[in-house]
Amino acid sequence: MKLNLVLAKCVLISGFVFSILTSCKKFDLTDSNAESVFSDSLAGNKLAATVAATAAGMQIESTAGPVTASEIASFKSYMLARSFPANNWSPTNVWVYGQGGGALQGLGLMFEVTEDRILLDHMLQFADKAITCRNDILPAASGGQRVMWNGNIEPVWPNTSSTDQADAAQGDIVGHIAYAAKLILARPALWNLTVGSGDPNAYGATYRARALTYVARCEETAAYIKKYMVDSTDNKFYYTTLTGWTFFPGGALPWNQQMMLNNAFQRLAECHQILGDAPSKVTDYDQLVQTSLNWFLASAVSKTSASGTPVYFWNYAIHSVSTSPEDTPHGRYDVGGFFQAYLSGRYSVPLAAVQRFSNTVVDVMAHKESLGWPISGRIDGTNSNAGGYSFLHERYLPIAVRYNTDEWDYLVNADIASGEYSTNVWMTAHILSEKNYRYLNGIQSGVVFYQNTNYAGTASQSLPKGTYTLAQLAAKGVPNDWASSLRVPSGWKVTLYQSDNFAGTSWVQTADNASLVAVGANDSMSSCKIE
Repeated sequence: MKLNLVLAKCVLISGFVFSILTSCKKFDLTDSNAESVFSDSLAGNKLAATVAATAAGMQIESTAGPVTASEIASFKSYMLARSFPANNWSPTNVWVYGQGGGALQGLGLMFEVTEDRILLDHMLQFADKAITCRNDILPAASGGQRVMWNGNIEPVWPNTSSTDQADAAQGDIVGHIAYAAKLILARPALWNLTVGSGDPNAYGATYRARALTYVARCEETAAYIKKYMVDSTDNKFYYTTLTGWTFFPGGALPWNQQMMLNNAFQRLAECHQILGDAPSKVTDYDQLVQTSLNWFLASAVSKTSASGTPVYFWNYAIHSVSTSPEDTPHGRYDVGGFFQAYLSGRYSVPLAAVQRFSNTVVDVMAHKESLGWPISGRIDGTNSNAGGYSFLHERYLPIAVRYNTDEWDYLVNADIASGEYSTNVWMTAHILSEKNYRYLNGIQSGVVFYQNTNYAGTASQSLPKGTYTLAQLAAKGVPNDWASSLRVPSGWKVTLYQSDNFAGTSWVQTADNASLVAVGANDSMSSCKIE
């Protein structure tokens, strides 16, 4: 069944299973063999989340309008019921992208949407736990205090219960924790307030003290990363060639792993810039990120999609077979990390490159029903070994819909139809965050009906062009005889019908209407045509 494939592939890893790969050379690394090795290794992350989910899961009430109180409440309820992972290997790399890492990112996004301190406080609880799971802090009885490949007990997060290696996935954990610090530091009004969720680990009773602890702990891991994964001759990311290191020694890091390191260094640079405490580190870290971004863009091949739009083709790593496309799960880190850097405004990133990546998602990877899935398994529009996907992986969504705004309905409705969002914290947070962005910026890609006049009350999903019977309207969040106002994109025409199946009295609308009362259509629509 497709569901089984989705569960098995939903979170392809960015860290790696060392026992399988210790004999590999850097020139052996291709997208296809990486995918075959890693495709099933993290199924546990999704399965664990599914088993732990509440019956309702998280909810998306509508795809248009403001984020609703019910959506926020369901997100909070779901998150407050989550348990904290006890280490980084049950399941593998859970603090990178599983219930740990995904929770940190999702809570941060939703805090930015709502400014609800309950969400921030819970994010800090996850960040605290992530730190306590680090090898040099976790007790030996729990699998910590492990002597690593270099003979030291390092400040890292091993991804299996026995490995002595620690790869670039460390960067994303650092990035998650530093993101929490940045959210605090960017809000001076919080600094001297007491953290609402307490301070059981003595990491700092006030928000500012907690943020400073996070930055300090992140710097310790950043030092490990710089020592063993940065080539000082060109400022690029390579794995070390020192004795004891067995994972692709001397190899350039794959793009998804580079973006994980970029996440760490960008977030730390942001924190230090706010604090004003380490200008040399800000410069150093920003240079590392810029160098990586330049390298990534230089490797991407400019192409033209079937619909005539400029797009990109790229590989899993610089040493991959040049004709082998990046796979979709790893690509979400490539594209998501690139866009995160762009949004920060810190780096020189051409807007034309942003548009190309957006076009790649919507014009190449999406609308692949002819292959059996809405989303292709690879970034060139072909399917991977296990097929395609019924949903769009979370980190593609922002760049896709901000620069191809009319694709919002298709992409989000695919996520909703798949059911993936209900237990995928990062995905739901991205959907609600982008919904909020569209609402605040007045972006529409379809017709939206509202329960009350003046665009108030519950909003329907955004409806693309088409015909809608009574049943089809209900499925889009428009009950019978319910709508009192609507928004219509420029140049569109909406015909409202009093009866089902386009019968009875009709009313034509070609612009926003804050009150259907004025035209006699209030609470009177049972079907409609959108042209």
